[in-house]
Amino acid sequence: MSAGRGTARPGRAAESAARGPGSRRAAAWFRAGLAYLAVAELAVGAWALASPSGFYEDFPLPGRRWVATLPPYNEHLLLDFGGLNLGFGMMLAVAAVTPERLLVRTVLAGYLAYAVPHLAFHLGHLRHFAMVDVVGQVVTLSIAVVVPLALLSWDLAKNRKTGLFLRHGSEG
Repeated sequence: MSAGRGTARPGRAAESAARGPGSRRAAAWFRAGLAYLAVAELAVGAWALASPSGFYEDFPLPGRRWVATLPPYNEHLLLDFGGLNLGFGMMLAVAAVTPERLLVRTVLAGYLAYAVPHLAFHLGHLRHFAMVDVVGQVVTLSIAVVVPLALLSWDLAKNRKTGLFLRHGSEG
């Protein structure tokens, strides 16, 4: 029984069994989306923190210079950017491992508050780049917006139609 409600709440095993194998597969894809975002942010953040000048000169690959094309170099800004990405990567990783509704929704909404303006800035500053870099930036930065939007939409639709997709924080 849940405290103060007078009704029994099924545990995670009972919920999982009730949802069936299709829902478990969907939950795995949901977690994979969170894990993808986490790995991308952890890699970018670690690189920018470990070598701000290397990140500035060589992101996303040696010779591509996506950051250096928009000067000037600012070590402080790159360290802040690295810390931001590393922090988001850690929060996204925790959300992938512990998909509690409030945690996941908050992290994804916060990530979108960063990713949408980041995409908008780059869309307005593509004229100095080679076409391969324009395509690379538009695709990768759009994915960074589309994936969290899709995950939030998927969770909201799943909860409206069939009940829990993510757990409440108090559920084990």
